[in-house]
Amino acid sequence: MENQTQVNPQQPAAPQPAISEAEKTEKIDLDKNKLLEISQISLWLDTYEDIFSDFDPRPFSERTVSDDFLLESRKALREKKSGKIELKFLIPEKERQIKTETAIKKRLKEYFQKNWNRHEQKLKRSENRVKILFGMGFLMLLLSTAITYQNPKIFILFMLVTLLDLGGWLSIWFGLEQFLYEVKGKKPEAEFYEKMADAKIEFIAY
Repeated sequence: MENQTQVNPQQPAAPQPAISEAEKTEKIDLDKNKLLEISQISLWLDTYEDIFSDFDPRPFSERTVSDDFLLESRKALREKKSGKIELKFLIPEKERQIKTETAIKKRLKEYFQKNWNRHEQKLKRSENRVKILFGMGFLMLLLSTAITYQNPKIFILFMLVTLLDLGGWLSIWFGLEQFLYEVKGKKPEAEFYEKMADAKIEFIAY
């Protein structure tokens, strides 16, 4: 009796269910969120134009940086406590152009470095002004104390002591005001540009 081998025809693969537009959108959002989790500072871009001012027609290598981009960067940076900053732009795959990204990276580095230097100089001038005011104030008060210690009986010396006291306290007061409103006020801006100038810039497709 001959053995007959029954060959089963190969079953066709079951068709994959079609993915709806809503599911595609949800998947893209999940991928975006994963990218955000691995980034230090991540910003969405629809196009490269989002980084720069709409009113500046110059090429990316020379254009003015957008105020909206700087505002979002500041918000994101406040959540980053310490360490080196990684600035990651999330941009659609179809919009990516490597040559353009190289020019944008160079422009951003130049922009942040220039503004860091400018704010650093302003901060140093304010700090020097505070030191001078404090120094003058303490010197006048010291001189007033020295004259008072001699117990002078001359009217002009009494007037001089009064003026030295007034000038000394005013100098210290103005120095304190400069420190609170100028030095402390300008320091966060200088630190922002310092961190951004030192940041690693990267473009990631989604």
